Amino acid sequence: MGSTTQSKRGTLVHWDSIRQPKVSGGLGIKNICNHNIAFLMKIFYWLITDFDSYWVSLLRQKYRILKPCVGISRANGSHLWRALSQIWPSFHNFLLWSIGDGTRIQFWYDSWIPKLGPLVHWKLDRIDAIDDLKVSHFVQLGGSWNWAVLRQLLHLYALDHLLNLPVPNFAVGPDRCAWEPGKHGEFSVKSSYTILSKDTGDPKDRRYDLIWQLKLPLLQHHHLSSFHTLGLVDWILLNIDTRPLLSGTNIPWSIFFSSLIWKIWKRRNSHIFAATTVSNANLLHVSRTWAVQCHSSLSPSASNLIPSQSPILHWSPAPSGWLTLNIDGSVSTSPPMAQLVV
Repeated sequence: MGSTTQSKRGTLVHWDSIRQPKVSGGLGIKNICNHNIAFLMKIFYWLITDFDSYWVSLLRQKYRILKPCVGISRANGSHLWRALSQIWPSFHNFLLWSIGDGTRIQFWYDSWIPKLGPLVHWKLDRIDAIDDLKVSHFVQLGGSWNWAVLRQLLHLYALDHLLNLPVPNFAVGPDRCAWEPGKHGEFSVKSSYTILSKDTGDPKDRRYDLIWQLKLPLLQHHHLSSFHTLGLVDWILLNIDTRPLLSGTNIPWSIFFSSLIWKIWKRRNSHIFAATTVSNANLLHVSRTWAVQCHSSLSPSASNLIPSQSPILHWSPAPSGWLTLNIDGSVSTSPPMAQLVV
């Protein structure tokens, strides 16, 4: 922001803040890196759910992925496959299995108990987690959970959650893999991008709604009785909620307040990054001028808000007994030069 080919300037707002959604105070600009990962996750989801597709079968056979849902870490392979290998841990964290016959779900490392995560985090300390154990291995011949074995493996908290789950049954069909953040367990790029972009702003914060509803860069409310007594956030909200006029003008207070806050912010950054100063008088004058122009552009009919042009001054001879001295001047900032002619 403000950089040229000859010089670089520091940005006024951090890029991560700009990329936040508008409801969180940002500009809603997409994070390209997270967007790319979201599309890779979509490919990954097809790989573990759409076994009937030819391209899925081709990739699984090429890279010898024989199990339904397993990590695909590879040191070599195509650019796409290496990229998929890198996102597997993040992708796997959001998979949730729905129990069918229990033959596909890894007992320790897959998430198959809602809101509990992989059971490896709930095993007793003396127990070693075996990779190849399936959920079906813990079902007795009579069709019930093998509680005698489970009590020797898991903490009581995990056992309480297991009570609410159906027992694997071959009549139900194979286990199904679902995307936990998605609606009805269906994968979507939008849901994956959302979880990757972990918003720092509060989407319920009323300040952001008010700011983005305005037709200006900033703010809106004015009650003189509370103007000088509130905290910063409430004071800002107070100034952006109603539409009285700036004293002695036809300019709405919300527009002038927005202009003033913006110019104060600009002055602060100019002082820090460019070591320049702006007087309070000049700050108020520029803010008022900007507010007039903004309100005029938003209300084309409000031509009376545009300051009238100053009258044209004409030269006239001096009265009798006086002398007239005519002068003119010019100034240039690059290079810094000035000239005065009499």
